[in-house]
Amino acid sequence: MALTNSLKPVVDLPVWEWLRFIPTQTAAGSATCTSDDGTGRYIYHLTSATVAAGNFWRYDTITDGWQQLASTLLAASTAGTLKYSMFGGYRGSVLASSVNTITIPAIKNNILKGYKVRIMSGKGVGQERTITSIADPIVADSGFCSTGSTLVLNDTLKKWKVNQWAGYQCRIIFGTGVGQVRKILYNTATQLVFQDSNYQMINPWGNTALITAVGANSIYQIESSVVTVNTNWDVQPDISSTFCVLSGGIWYLTTAGTPGWSHFSLYDIASDVWYPKTTISGNIPSALATDFNLERTGESAGAFHPLTVATNAGSNTARTFTDTAQSWTVDKWVGYQLRIMAGNGIGQRRRIVGNTATKLTVEKNFDVVPGATNSYAIYGNTERIYMTGNGAASILGYQVEKDIWIHGDEFEAGIANVSAVTPRTSGYIDGQESIGITSITYSATGILTVAVNAPGSNYVVGDVVTLSTSGSGGTAVVTGVTTGGAVSALELMASGSGYSNGSSATSGGTGTSLTITITVGKVGNIVTAINLNFITGESVNIAGALTDTSWNGLFTIIGVGSASTFSIANPSGTASATFATASNTVLYDSTKNWTANEHTGRLLTLYDTAGVAPAITSAMRIASNTNNSITAVAALSQIPTNGVSRYTITDIASFGRDEQYVVAGFGNTGYATAGSPTTLTDSTKTWNPSQWVGYKVRMVCGTGLGNESVITANTATQLTVASWGVATPDTTSKYIIMDNFGIATSGAINTINDTTKNWKVNALAGKRIRISGGPGIGNELVITSNTATQITLPSQTPTSSTTYTILSPPGRGTGSNVTWLTGTTAMQKGKYMLVSRGGATPYFDLYNINTGTWDVTYSYTPQTETFSLGTMFAYDGADRLYINNNSTNRVYYLDLTNNTCQSSGYFAYGHSTAITNNRMEIIQTADGLKYLYLMRNSGTEFWRTLLFW
Repeated sequence: MALTNSLKPVVDLPVWEWLRFIPTQTAAGSATCTSDDGTGRYIYHLTSATVAAGNFWRYDTITDGWQQLASTLLAASTAGTLKYSMFGGYRGSVLASSVNTITIPAIKNNILKGYKVRIMSGKGVGQERTITSIADPIVADSGFCSTGSTLVLNDTLKKWKVNQWAGYQCRIIFGTGVGQVRKILYNTATQLVFQDSNYQMINPWGNTALITAVGANSIYQIESSVVTVNTNWDVQPDISSTFCVLSGGIWYLTTAGTPGWSHFSLYDIASDVWYPKTTISGNIPSALATDFNLERTGESAGAFHPLTVATNAGSNTARTFTDTAQSWTVDKWVGYQLRIMAGNGIGQRRRIVGNTATKLTVEKNFDVVPGATNSYAIYGNTERIYMTGNGAASILGYQVEKDIWIHGDEFEAGIANVSAVTPRTSGYIDGQESIGITSITYSATGILTVAVNAPGSNYVVGDVVTLSTSGSGGTAVVTGVTTGGAVSALELMASGSGYSNGSSATSGGTGTSLTITITVGKVGNIVTAINLNFITGESVNIAGALTDTSWNGLFTIIGVGSASTFSIANPSGTASATFATASNTVLYDSTKNWTANEHTGRLLTLYDTAGVAPAITSAMRIASNTNNSITAVAALSQIPTNGVSRYTITDIASFGRDEQYVVAGFGNTGYATAGSPTTLTDSTKTWNPSQWVGYKVRMVCGTGLGNESVITANTATQLTVASWGVATPDTTSKYIIMDNFGIATSGAINTINDTTKNWKVNALAGKRIRISGGPGIGNELVITSNTATQITLPSQTPTSSTTYTILSPPGRGTGSNVTWLTGTTAMQKGKYMLVSRGGATPYFDLYNINTGTWDVTYSYTPQTETFSLGTMFAYDGADRLYINNNSTNRVYYLDLTNNTCQSSGYFAYGHSTAITNNRMEIIQTADGLKYLYLMRNSGTEFWRTLLFW
């Protein structure tokens, strides 16, 4: 029942209520976040206590009580930050399904009942249903641990099929490690694997170690649960599918003193388990420090363009989506996310890089081009989490599904695989990353099928036998036995070679006298670069074979021989496969199908190893690309390691680039209104003649994508170049003039030279520059001085491969914060992030997600109160940002509609010693009331006040 609030301003003054004390005193590193999921119930609080002592708590706003949760993987250091994600949650692989159920890794009771489950990839992608019930967990197997660690459990009494339990859940029910629950990444005959550093890029949602190592004689169970949904599936999921229950999660970032320089993880609320995520690594040169903050452009803000059936979507292309019923403002949706909600290509999400009145252009090709009757919506970029602060002007971004950090807009991320295998079915969208292939060995006489001929005796399920007649390398596993151990069923494991049709004797296993009838044909015996998680019968796509190219395509696995080998049938095969060879200038990703040279001029960043803390070894500008290879402008620091090295392809400009001309008619970006082989016309501009002479102009979407040419002359509306490298610009061509970012043409100690610039002398002095490629990656330095083509720095030794971006705002000090503005009426919703500078200043800056630039010094009045150590912030989701500054008793708010600062009460019990991080939150109740919650600096006191005025 809705509640009518009859409190009157002036008559009813704000009252601060005392709440139950915080379990431990707040200190540097402690932080809070709310569950902004509409329930208006929980506040999550991280203390600065050690992991062993328990450092993660949940406050229940309904009962005014505290509850301890699973401790974080790493204790908070001098600073830390939390951010709630409503549309994250319990994830995993679909193990089986029916018309209205899916079987998932087990989760106890009905904790997920009433939540939505979304098929994230594979068959049935994009579908969303409400969970109506969860059956009691099914125990598929159990046993005694022989030996174990935090990473694996060994049971030498078992004879499992390889990957029989991949995707299931293991629960320790007795002994050392009791009570812990982990998803199984993959398994061998006797081992369950919970964490593998190579799997951080393969399965970042399930790659987590036990907190306490499992010990000998501990008892475990392997479990699954059947989930029933409210309506039948339109397309029934299968084992290629992954799911996410939208039950919520908590992102946690803190500092670390070892390379990686940070710790990043996600808490899954439903399962009470923390999952490690990839650290910021080489994107920062040293450990995180000072204040830093996370903000996500998440789904909780809802759709900014509602669910719509597109008109004339039949004219869609690989990279554009059309709705002729619209009349959008040009580039209104840049930086937002297009979602295909129904029809052909359902489930796809793409970042928008440009739009006209009726057409959206996205950052990379669709996996499946949307059809003529598609429904779509536009959201904030839910792939992105931003990090600000750390004493820097830079913003860094985190890609949620790819689990990687970036300095600027991403166009691609993946694994350096000269050849690769990917679980895939027809119409498969996104999903698990590929696994690298080391070799594909052809045999015209490999085993295709096995069947029992003479059943023998004394065998047990799980016995592995070698087929010993005529050929070699062929193996099978016993999957069924009858009385006396007679074999009733078999499954092929490895095809081997040199066999003939007919009967084969066997060796191995616990029994005797088993013979097997085999059929023989053309097979490929495949070795992978890392351990695999495939099963027999699974559909996979293979790519990267130069010869024999018949190995490229969809296949069904006929046998999994070991943790890193499997077999396929290939009737068209004629020889073993050969692959390309990576070098220190060329990276291959055989899973891609890029347009030639679409990535030219972008930045390739290479990471050396897998795991949660991969180091950046090189970040180099891209000279060219083929459909599946990238050539760098200069040698990378190492040769990419097949199946292990990760990479990203990003814009050369970092987030928050400076602009030389902020007046619209003089600006550096827009759309061509006409073009010729040597010119680009933009009739909306009023440039000064010769304003851009010597600069480079680059095409960022539309016709001529990847064009980059030096400007030889310009008029008020026209740029002249010697020639265009790819295609003549037309009205689809969006361009940017590289004014305050680029690549050094040479470098020396403390100087960057860029002869493609024509800066005003010392116009850049005091601004900051970020090094994104070449020596000193991640460094951010204050510019000492500049000439027309040279920047002087206090330190740095650039080279001709150094890429850089000049940043607009100063560095952030203590008291900084970032807020995505999703409810304001005065500004376009979802377009801006409001960032406080901190450092004892009263200033805010607006980051324009749409353009990647700053509106420096957001203006409001009175602009007097400063923000430094102890300042805390809370956004009401609409048009107010509440602030408690500098560990004082004063609370006030910014009115984001009227750009004013107003008092918002005064709590009577003062703060103690000022400390970093945020511990102030707003909870909205079910009937619409908003409460502001505040924790005392360096104390255990906790208050709230009703926001009624």
